[in-house]
Amino acid sequence: MRTTLHSIERGGSFTDSLNKLVSRTDPVLEALNTATTTFDNITKGKTSLLMKELTGIVSDIQTVAREAKVVSFNAQVMAARAGQHGREFAVVANVLSGITADIDGMSRKAIDLVARNKTN
Repeated sequence: MRTTLHSIERGGSFTDSLNKLVSRTDPVLEALNTATTTFDNITKGKTSLLMKELTGIVSDIQTVAREAKVVSFNAQVMAARAGQHGREFAVVANVLSGITADIDGMSRKAIDLVARNKTN
């Protein structure tokens, strides 16, 4: 590199030294390109594995949320049947219903995140 720069500064012929410089840097650039490609492939593999795991977790959360909705609905029916005595129980059933709605919203956000990752 220095030889090429000195040749340029002196106004002399620098073609040979420039060709030598290029021939020495090409293998380095190829090695860097290979390393970058390998790193990208590893990263994609880890991301894919993470997204599969996240999809499984979200599915489990949705299953629990469905079960909680059924429990909430049944609790509301039981509270209604109990009439005046079931008023406090109805409050608990309604809170559970609200929690399941929140879980649904969070699950949808997680599903959207997984879907966006798959398109990128």
